[in-house]
Amino acid sequence: MSLVFRNALMPSENQQVLRLRQTDFMDAFIGFVFSVTILGGLIAGIYFFLKGKITDFKKWRELKEWAKAKGYALPKKTGVFGAFGIVIGFICGIIPGVILAYLAIKKDQNYDREMRALMNKWVDAGRPLPPSQM
Repeated sequence: MSLVFRNALMPSENQQVLRLRQTDFMDAFIGFVFSVTILGGLIAGIYFFLKGKITDFKKWRELKEWAKAKGYALPKKTGVFGAFGIVIGFICGIIPGVILAYLAIKKDQNYDREMRALMNKWVDAGRPLPPSQM
């Protein structure tokens, strides 16, 4: 006998139990998929954030040392507390989170603009090494 035919001959209470088992399994499966998706996104976000920070650090390291040796003021960049503030802003609501994220983006753009200006000065000086590395 086929499975469909057996289910048709089964009492309705047993069929209802089978349907409940199936929906319970689907709820658990959807919850698992949702959890894995969030966890994967979180891990990927942390990876790309750290990769960007390491790349920025390597990119500007010699320039920062030269600028400090010459006495140039280094611009400020959004730090860990700024990122924490953005998270708190999003917890409080969408609007405060978006406003804080916008301010952080503008601060980072200003940082990049000022660092490129310092980079131009450094390149015009012939990319000298800081005094400690000469």
